[in-house]
Amino acid sequence: MIKKIDIAVLFFLLCCLMVGSGFFGSLLLDYLNPLLAQTLFTIIIGLVPFLYSLIRRIPFSDFIAPGVFSWKLFFASILTMFGTIICSLFLALVSVMLFRNIDVGSYFTLEEIIGGTSLPCVLVVIAVLPAICEEIVFRGFILRGLKNNISSRKLSRSVIAVGLCALMFAVLHMDPIRFLSTLLAGIVLSYVGYITGSLVIPMVMHFFNNGLAAVCVWYMIKISDSCLYQDLQGDMSPMIGIMDSRLLPGILSVLCVFLSSGSLFLFSGLYLIKKEMAKCNKQKQESLSEEVSVDGGDAG
Repeated sequence: MIKKIDIAVLFFLLCCLMVGSGFFGSLLLDYLNPLLAQTLFTIIIGLVPFLYSLIRRIPFSDFIAPGVFSWKLFFASILTMFGTIICSLFLALVSVMLFRNIDVGSYFTLEEIIGGTSLPCVLVVIAVLPAICEEIVFRGFILRGLKNNISSRKLSRSVIAVGLCALMFAVLHMDPIRFLSTLLAGIVLSYVGYITGSLVIPMVMHFFNNGLAAVCVWYMIKISDSCLYQDLQGDMSPMIGIMDSRLLPGILSVLCVFLSSGSLFLFSGLYLIKKEMAKCNKQKQESLSEEVSVDGGDAG
């Protein structure tokens, strides 16, 4: 069983890994291209809970059991993540205003990873691997560990487990510009993982989020020869200039429309997920009742 100390130690190890990635990442680039370096780093993150569990003798089934899945949950999760992405656009622009003077360095950029790479390879590295590896870590090991170890009289177990898991998820990305949007994604993924008990559904949502971003950037680079992306990635002053101009009221109005529509998709998806889970739980209880009645009849 995963204990609180296991969660704390794993989080510490991941923090050390993320901090060290800046140094070791620059060394890796002397031997590997950014795509292979990113692939290796993502796989290492996914291996950490398995290696730690071997040392602590924690059964893998405690954090990699896939849980429930249905096509209704699948489509509801896509709707939920689509709304989350729209809301994240609003939060991303807020973050640009809050952290406009912060220089966020990286040993390689998303453009360097994607540039000159086929779209299937991009989706594997940017969407498939992070969806599997990061969800095993956060919605598998950390969230399920928190769910089984938290007891509080002031706040519900779900609020604490979801909140802590989402906060760890955002902190470990170590990107101030994307902190708010990553935190929102972490809250949604953790909440869906909590109420469904599924690891597959958060993986689907994570893949959709990263995959959509990867496809947009890939086509942006292909169509505009990366000029637009370089402007947005390297110099935020045009966007900040717009925010400081007299167009601000109109821009905020558009953003409010985005936020409202995103919230509608987000909460509609969550409603459908909860409705489907209530149906699944009811069917499970009915099947258990039938089994009990059959066993009772056989005993009689």
